[in-house]
Amino acid sequence: LTSVSSAVAGFWRGERFTELRLNNGDNYQAWIEFNGSAINVTMARAGSKKPVRPLINIPLNLSGVLVDDMFVGFTAATGQLVQSHRILSWSFSNSNFSIGDALITENLPSFELQDDSVFKSKGFIVGVSVGALVLTVSVFGLLFYVISRRRRRADDDVEDCETKYWLHSFWRRRRRVEEDVEDWETEYWPHRVKYRNVLEAT
Repeated sequence: LTSVSSAVAGFWRGERFTELRLNNGDNYQAWIEFNGSAINVTMARAGSKKPVRPLINIPLNLSGVLVDDMFVGFTAATGQLVQSHRILSWSFSNSNFSIGDALITENLPSFELQDDSVFKSKGFIVGVSVGALVLTVSVFGLLFYVISRRRRRADDDVEDCETKYWLHSFWRRRRRVEEDVEDWETEYWPHRVKYRNVLEAT
């Protein structure tokens, strides 16, 4: 879909342009006028008089598509936003261009956004605070568990190393005691025989 013309939503008061926000819930009135060769689009806040200067004024020849009997419809687009468009009141005439001024715009439903956003509510703030606290405690608990486990594993490794070193030293001392022959044993015949000698003899 390619637009023939587009403009920022708003209205002219003399040389001063006032921009309008279409997603704030306010009610607006639009005038769409076609005289056979040009189309004028004007808008303002609901209940205001029609501005003299139109928002869009472009030459447009619709003689090839207009017939005596036709349907009138509306369409809208929101782009990347998720919004709702509501037509609260409308009028149509192919001869009376002032019919829009007689449109009743009082006591129409209001869809203005509430000032109190859900992000500012006490429930939302309390929920976010509690969630952040639980998340923080969980993270610190996990870190404490991981660090404690690593320290315990390191202590176990040190204990294993000390035990292995003690056993190795004890075994070396025992072999040295078993294999060393005292002087008095040489004089009176050795009471001990080295394992190496027994192994070689057998």
